[in-house]
Amino acid sequence: MKVKWLSILCLILLQSGLSQASSKSKSIQKIFQYLADNNLFNGAALVVSNGHVVYHGAFGYANMEWMIPNTTDTRFNIGSVTKQFTAVLVLQLADEGKISLKDTISRYIPELDNKFSDQMTIHQLLTHTSGLPSHYSTMDDYMKVGMRIPYTFQERLEQLRNLEFEFKPGTSWAYSGFGYTILGHIVARVTGRSLEDNYKERIFRPLGMTQSGVMLDSRLVPRKAYGYQKKWDDSYMPAVYFSQTEAKLGGGGLYSTIEDFLKWYKAVQGGSFFTEQMKKKYFKAHYRFPDGDGYCYGHYSTKYKINENQNVDVFYHGGSLPGASALVLRVPEKDQCVVLFHNAGMGHEEFLYEIATEVLNILYGKEFHYPKMSILYSVGITALFDSIEEVRKHYYYLKNNLSDAYIFDPDQLNIMAMLLMQFGAIENIPGVLKLNIDEYPDRPSSYFELGKFYSDVDEKYDLALEYLNKALALSEGEMKKKIENKIEKVETRKDEKSEPKQGIHEP
Repeated sequence: MKVKWLSILCLILLQSGLSQASSKSKSIQKIFQYLADNNLFNGAALVVSNGHVVYHGAFGYANMEWMIPNTTDTRFNIGSVTKQFTAVLVLQLADEGKISLKDTISRYIPELDNKFSDQMTIHQLLTHTSGLPSHYSTMDDYMKVGMRIPYTFQERLEQLRNLEFEFKPGTSWAYSGFGYTILGHIVARVTGRSLEDNYKERIFRPLGMTQSGVMLDSRLVPRKAYGYQKKWDDSYMPAVYFSQTEAKLGGGGLYSTIEDFLKWYKAVQGGSFFTEQMKKKYFKAHYRFPDGDGYCYGHYSTKYKINENQNVDVFYHGGSLPGASALVLRVPEKDQCVVLFHNAGMGHEEFLYEIATEVLNILYGKEFHYPKMSILYSVGITALFDSIEEVRKHYYYLKNNLSDAYIFDPDQLNIMAMLLMQFGAIENIPGVLKLNIDEYPDRPSSYFELGKFYSDVDEKYDLALEYLNKALALSEGEMKKKIENKIEKVETRKDEKSEPKQGIHEP
């Protein structure tokens, strides 16, 4: 009788577990259906929990012109998610004794010949602590011109040779995609094989990842997801051209599918692919940010709060390029993973992270919400590549027609202006800040940011003072003191500029 009752109890527990898994899968499906219905997600998704696939699905189109649907074996450009593969190649070579993570770059790429090349280490490149500038800060107008140039590795080194670094190697942190490009070339030089061959021979073939490979300008990729971006009316157009050559591999350039990524996830999660020493280095936060989060080798680390008494470690990395965004998130302790590949928007990694967080909420039985997209990710791309008139049309179309699906607040537009400055696309900054003023006329921040732009970038001091004084009239406390200090500095600059230069007169 005991055996019979034990069998019944096991059956009840099994049915209960299956019911809970089914319920979670349905809730995850609701999130993605909501996103698809609101034109917020066009791609493929995979969710693993306790080592089992609890959800996988695909939405929208891989090719919108021919209306070819995305599927679970559609091949997506994964952008900077590539970095975790490059990091593994480097760790393999270090484990084999072929390189040391403490080696300086000058040992492998002596032609870099920068003042810091004999101080930068492989470890620093892996952790973005080398001080190397980012792609867009090393080339004039990178987003509109530079990214379309099929430059060689040597040409990029030439550009870097005389540039100022962000900081002395090892003293701070700044994301640099080019650092991983250098790592890729080190892998190729040490092994005597191309970086592509190293990906194939050391990772893809051993793991049976037959649907992953290198995306190049000169190559046809079967079942590829083409890249798209939003127009002002929330319809799509082809993404702007981005040149992908072998010289750019390492920091990006790989494509994959969610089916292949399941194989990659299981390999990293399991014990056979990595040595224990490699795994510890791979998942260690080698650099800590002020908020406690960190950067490991090829991915970030953070904490997810299960409840008041329990947190779990989360490791993730996004990828982005014109027409594509990706995110891979892992919770090794719980054998969980969320993979999101999206082929209809650049710079959506943070939004994909929000989606992944809501998926985690479902897996842990917590309340979940339908993610809203910030206008920063949609309208911001329009601001990068199009006119301010298109930016305004895009903003107001979303506000008037899709306000429930997007986040609108003054901070988003201010951040958009700062990102435009970071990417060197300054022509739309005044228009974006004026749009913010039109929308939120009682907020001093946009007047202040516009005043700073006119003083620090455009050197139109009368305009700068006009907007700074408007900000002053709306502010109080510490903000007021900050604005007063800025006004004083601008007035000094204005006076200095207006003073006639004292020439030398001949007698």
